[in-house]
Amino acid sequence: MRADQSQFERLKPAAIRLGAAFQKVNFLRDIREDFEQLGRTYFPGTTISEMNAEAKQQIELDIESDLAEAYKGIVQLPKDARFGVYLAYRYYKKLLIEIKKVPSSQLLKQRIRVADSRKALLWASSYARHQFNLVWEPCFMIVESIDNVVLVDESDNDVGVMEKLEAHQLGLLHRAFS
Repeated sequence: MRADQSQFERLKPAAIRLGAAFQKVNFLRDIREDFEQLGRTYFPGTTISEMNAEAKQQIELDIESDLAEAYKGIVQLPKDARFGVYLAYRYYKKLLIEIKKVPSSQLLKQRIRVADSRKALLWASSYARHQFNLVWEPCFMIVESIDNVVLVDESDNDVGVMEKLEAHQLGLLHRAFS
């Protein structure tokens, strides 16, 4: 990423949350194999015998929180650095959606995956959104609000949405509405 140190530091927490979300999705998806083949469980306080609906839901909520914070950083990435990160974000978000559809007992029996045809569709739609600066995820996390502003780049291209106060605190370019 071609950026200055202040941009790196500003985006670092979001990048850490994105990496955490990716790891947790992988751990949840591979819970059976990790336990059977490696004798490992990666969620503190949750053993494989304690992986019930409540424990699974708590892990899913934690992942959703990580993804929500990570998204705030993705929309601030320079366009030339954003596509791969955005595509990975959308893939893992879709994988989490698939995991959420199955009961905890099913996770212990089969590995959940995203169909290849769906992966191709994710790539195509992510590429189109990226090219047209439409990397917004309104159905996942953005609630329309008077407190939100549209983030823009130096050429006034839309790059995302953020709470007005946060955009001001971070010194981000945005459109003003009155």
